[in-house]
Amino acid sequence: GFFTRMRGSGPWADLLRTRFHIACRKHGLNQERITLRSDLFRPPAGPQGDLFR
Repeated sequence: GFFTRMRGSGPWADLLRTRFHIACRKHGLNQERITLRSDLFRPPAGPQGDLFR
């Protein structure tokens, strides 16, 4: 139906979900949450950026 599209349901979605979780465990991904530091963010100097410099 209309509301079930792109939701990840059904046998193919289950297979992909399982494979993804196995690959994450194998490669050590998604093991811990990383705290993001917004104080390191520097906004661009101007609205155009470096495109025409």
